Amino acid sequence: MKYLLFEQSAIKKMLLNRNLLSTQFNLGQEFMDFIRNKPHVDISIDGVLSKKNTDGIMFVGGDPSDNLFVIDLEQYNEFLEFTDEECIILIQKILRFAIRNWNNHTLTRKDKFIPTTSKMCIFPDLYGKNHLYKIIIEMEPDSERLSKRGLNNLFLVYGDHANDINPLSQVPDASVKNFRQACELYIKDRFSYKKELSEINVSQNIELEPEKSLTFIETDNLEGKTTYYRTYKQWEKYLTKSQKQFINDVDRVGPCRIQGPAGTGKTLALILKTILILDKAETAGDELSICFFAHSESTKRSIRTIFQTITAGKWGVDGNRKQRLKIATLHEFCINNLTTELMEPEILDRDAHDSKEHQYYLIEEAFDMVMEKSFKTYKFLMSDEVISFIMNDSDRVNILHLLQHEFSVQIKGRCSGDLDKYKKSENLFTGIPLKTEEDKGFVFAIFTQYQQFIEEQQVYDTDDIVMTAIGQFDNPIWRRKRKVEGFDYIFIDETHLFNANERMVFHYLTKDIDKIRINFAVDIAQAIGEQGISEKEYIEDYYLSEQSYVSEFDVVFRCSQEITDLAMSITSSGSNLFRNFINPYKNSVSGIVDSGGVYNSKPSYLLLDNDLSMINYAINQVEVIVNMLKTSVSNIALIPFSDRILGKLEIESIKKGIKYEVLKSRGDLRGKIKAEKEKRFIISSPEYIAGLEFDAVILLGVDSGRVPPINVSEISKSYLKYSAYNKLYISITRARYLVNILGAKEYGQSECLEYSIETGAIDLFEK
Repeated sequence: MKYLLFEQSAIKKMLLNRNLLSTQFNLGQEFMDFIRNKPHVDISIDGVLSKKNTDGIMFVGGDPSDNLFVIDLEQYNEFLEFTDEECIILIQKILRFAIRNWNNHTLTRKDKFIPTTSKMCIFPDLYGKNHLYKIIIEMEPDSERLSKRGLNNLFLVYGDHANDINPLSQVPDASVKNFRQACELYIKDRFSYKKELSEINVSQNIELEPEKSLTFIETDNLEGKTTYYRTYKQWEKYLTKSQKQFINDVDRVGPCRIQGPAGTGKTLALILKTILILDKAETAGDELSICFFAHSESTKRSIRTIFQTITAGKWGVDGNRKQRLKIATLHEFCINNLTTELMEPEILDRDAHDSKEHQYYLIEEAFDMVMEKSFKTYKFLMSDEVISFIMNDSDRVNILHLLQHEFSVQIKGRCSGDLDKYKKSENLFTGIPLKTEEDKGFVFAIFTQYQQFIEEQQVYDTDDIVMTAIGQFDNPIWRRKRKVEGFDYIFIDETHLFNANERMVFHYLTKDIDKIRINFAVDIAQAIGEQGISEKEYIEDYYLSEQSYVSEFDVVFRCSQEITDLAMSITSSGSNLFRNFINPYKNSVSGIVDSGGVYNSKPSYLLLDNDLSMINYAINQVEVIVNMLKTSVSNIALIPFSDRILGKLEIESIKKGIKYEVLKSRGDLRGKIKAEKEKRFIISSPEYIAGLEFDAVILLGVDSGRVPPINVSEISKSYLKYSAYNKLYISITRARYLVNILGAKEYGQSECLEYSIETGAIDLFEK
């Protein structure tokens, strides 16, 4: 095979066909098999004639034009050495480059002219490849000869360049032998191609309508406006190969893990697999019980609504069917299943998120009291590292979060509240820098004061409840009862949000001890604050990595390719800095088709004079974006990266008479629905924005003074920088089409975005 030729109208059709975005779709794999010239493989792409001859393949659309793009496979012989998935990503990026040029769109920072030549290069940014890797394109191949034939907008891909040792200006010129052969054949037969394609369309009764992109969770779904709430059967044609494989694998024994970046359809896959298992049991007349766990009440409500919509309420939570489905948070499940019944006033909070927030404020009170009464005594025995850490007032929030994690995972979880065990225990990875037993004694004193507070209030926190439940489940009585009262299957959404204590509970809840049917979704890059564990602990110790089946999802249905590229650059940068920051992206691609319009805007990073100008700019941009995207104001979220900016944003919005809704909890679906009904834009902290999606997001206060914060201890720098990457990743991946990031010049550019700017994933501006 010498060449691939793509004609402009064919390229447009191919870019609008989401099934060509990845080999995860059957058509994408067939496409790669076809261009690799595998035997007995043919391909049918709506609106495109795929014509193979002895030397190459031509892709021609229904309106053959003079604009052609050719890949010379003999000169660019490395092309077919890539994997199928990498090849299809390269082709997608090459074709998008062609459309940008033919439509006279502004070039991106990944499109570079090579000075004093007629060549350009593009940076495809393949995961795991040298970021300097470039594809070389001749922009005027055989121009003198072919211009006489009326062909002027021709491009030729003929090689690559992978280093900066040899200057790009020394890249050799292209041979036009194969290019000329392909173009001459196209000129000769293009009108017969058009006729042939027309006859195929008529015979197959094809309607040449571009497919709409798949939309993920959004509150409009509650009114049936978007595709998330299809029936079960309607979903089948939209699923990728990895999704289908996971969903249809209903008889597998042992843990099954889905992993993938935000917006890849992990929750959807869990839901559809649950429905398939229930349906199979109903058909066979078998009794079956499933528990589907969500992390918070808001997420639980969303999942329950999705189930009821897709199944038309077939498996009600409280139904009397032989097949039973329970949807619950782990916190409420443990409360409801304790042998010692707890009254409502005895529970710190029924919602796990709110309970942990209440716990944080009690720890703050305990910390202040111990610092005032006991620190002067302890400090003569403590290490300099811990003293420096504790005494840093500007680091207060971080100190309290690390204490909360230490109390939950280490003292209560691993050491059962025993001081001697705690002193002998191994420190948490990147936790508080404890050096001596006296350091741990001081931390335990704060823990003791915290425990005294909750005992005085006669309440139990989420760790008390979970650890009590574990003790109750880990005994001979439950081991006998679980065979009847346990669940046949367990499904867990957002497993990365459960701490180490909570994750232990799930293994006790299946009926069969030896056949643990647990299906769970995880994106560890979203696990804000889970700094006390390493990747090995997270995956292997808790999720039996050696024994579990793993399905990786790569097609990102929520975000445009430009936003996906930015998210990839954020997680790549984070994983390079922290060995326990896991990059969920490999060769992920967007499932939103590229129409070449405003829905594929490149993310921007704008530095303004100060906070006030930044806030006013953001508020004014809301109306601009509404008009540009032709969307509703509730589909736009403003995400301040500090409480101070959030407060100022509210004040300025009130002054301008603009309605807004502040999200009050993680995945606050009720808040988003209220915003829709009352036509308000959303304001949310990064911690609360997860689990939702919007057409556009604007991040405020992303600069060197705040992301990550400055003037903190060394241990906190690591923690807060890690957290900053988490929050950026989560915030960015809430957007479908548009991401604007704002900062203040007086602080300067955030170091967390340096790699993204360097690789061209985001454009930097000053105003």
